[in-house]
Amino acid sequence: MVLIVDDNEQNLTLLSILLKKIECRFDISKDGLDALAKVESGQYSLVMTDIRMPLMDGCVLCENIKKKHPKLPVIAITAKALPGDKEEILSHGFDGYIEKPIALEQFWEQVLKFVALEESIPG
Repeated sequence: MVLIVDDNEQNLTLLSILLKKIECRFDISKDGLDALAKVESGQYSLVMTDIRMPLMDGCVLCENIKKKHPKLPVIAITAKALPGDKEEILSHGFDGYIEKPIALEQFWEQVLKFVALEESIPG
């Protein structure tokens, strides 16, 4: 199951639609604190998070996830795409990086590294 973390309703809708296309199970969180609590359930195989969010940003969220769950993949989804931004973001422990606006090829390349299709389809 994938956890999508974003405070923007349009982004949540787009990511939900994309994951539904591959029948991937997912859950939604609108801030980093809620996401961190949800990760403790141990049910997620991937976390996809925005960087700029209220309460806890995506970089702090990733660092906290990696402290307790170092093998849980976390992908940054962000509009921060200036030279050096990707490297700075990845330095927080992210396993992947997707720029907004989302390019579908980049999205699928990143997601399918961590989500096996046969595991995504509810059984």
